[in-house]
Amino acid sequence: MIELVEREAPAVVRLRQVHALRAALDAAEAQAILDLAREADWDENAEFDVVGTRPIRIGADGTRLVDEHLPLEVAAAAGTNVEAAVWLTRDIVNLHARHPNAWRAVQTGQLPLWRARRFAEHAATLRLSAEQARAADEQLGPAIGRVGWKRLWWLYRAAVMKEAPDRMRELAEQAAAERYIRMNPTVDDPACSYLAGRLDTGDAVALSALLDDLADALPETGESGSRDALRARAVGILSDPREAIALLEQQTGQAQSTRRRNRRPATRVYVHISEHDLRPGGVGRVEGLGPLLADQLGQLAGASPIRLTPVVHVNGTETVVDGYEVPGAIRTEVLFRDRYEVFPYSSRDARRADLDHTEAYRPGVRGQTRASNLGPLTRRSHRGKTHGGWRLWQPHPGVFWWRSPRNQLYRVAADGTLNLTIDDPGGGTSAAEQLMLWEVDRRVADRIEDE
Repeated sequence: MIELVEREAPAVVRLRQVHALRAALDAAEAQAILDLAREADWDENAEFDVVGTRPIRIGADGTRLVDEHLPLEVAAAAGTNVEAAVWLTRDIVNLHARHPNAWRAVQTGQLPLWRARRFAEHAATLRLSAEQARAADEQLGPAIGRVGWKRLWWLYRAAVMKEAPDRMRELAEQAAAERYIRMNPTVDDPACSYLAGRLDTGDAVALSALLDDLADALPETGESGSRDALRARAVGILSDPREAIALLEQQTGQAQSTRRRNRRPATRVYVHISEHDLRPGGVGRVEGLGPLLADQLGQLAGASPIRLTPVVHVNGTETVVDGYEVPGAIRTEVLFRDRYEVFPYSSRDARRADLDHTEAYRPGVRGQTRASNLGPLTRRSHRGKTHGGWRLWQPHPGVFWWRSPRNQLYRVAADGTLNLTIDDPGGGTSAAEQLMLWEVDRRVADRIEDE
């Protein structure tokens, strides 16, 4: 048997080799199917016999004609059913013709085939033209291999919205027409039922906030259980508005409950949008929800009151405090600088993470709490840095270098993650390249300090 992974190598090295090997197999499979599709070179304008083998366009706009029997060949060779072979062939043909950056990333091992297929499928489902699909792919190119999947998918959705805003509005109108609330009993317990629905996001946010308020009040009545169980009980209470109002009055007081009856719950939604995108067809990013057309942002609030809080960041002298707690102004600065957790390839929103001192806080030392010594980390990553042997440096604000206990090295910045591990099968760098990039980051830090 051919040894494709070095069995005597350290475990983390073998893991990287396996991922590189899987990526190479993905690329080889995609190329083989594409070559099969190319074997029958059909002329778009040629005449053909309708009785014999016919050409079909299995892909979307901009793809070549293929032999109608091609999926049979693929299904038999891959040991799968014909329908699955049709979809696999369709996605690969679409990827090659309409998403050149995603196709290249599959061939170089930067993007798994199954994820690249989602781009092709999404564009085909939306009936994007070849030009629109290629334009969206072009916007995606620089981020491939550098950001986590969730961020990459949101970037692609935003690109599609910019290229086909009218189509996205059409789909939004269809979704609005398909709102529903349905109840179905569970199979194993008739005393419990599922309640599922599709409703406007503004209504859903308001309802969720109201359920939270009721869940907060229920323990005072003797109810117990998990947060989810209390929210489920709150849904039942809403069937009797008088009971819900009485419960809220008991929890918050008569005056506040009266105000609640006259308005919807206040909900905070964070939207990132540039001045350029505040126009029809512009796209903003809603934390936790992803991209949304600028002219659809009002649907997030529904009938709820809206309060706009502009955030202005002015470059200048860095705010520094001596205590451990992070003041609101510094926290806001870090969250707008680092929109996501700063662990390699993470797609978690920074707002849901803790702000970690890059250089561990030491009581009594002045000036440790500042934006250039802070970064958002979730609890597991934070503990890995504190107790798990991971080391972290921030050579200049917003740039983070990580070294794992097994000597993997990564650079994380606003544009994503660079794998700097020496001799990594999927990329990596040399020691000289590492040193050069580190010196560049340090020079940037010196320039910032001089300014």
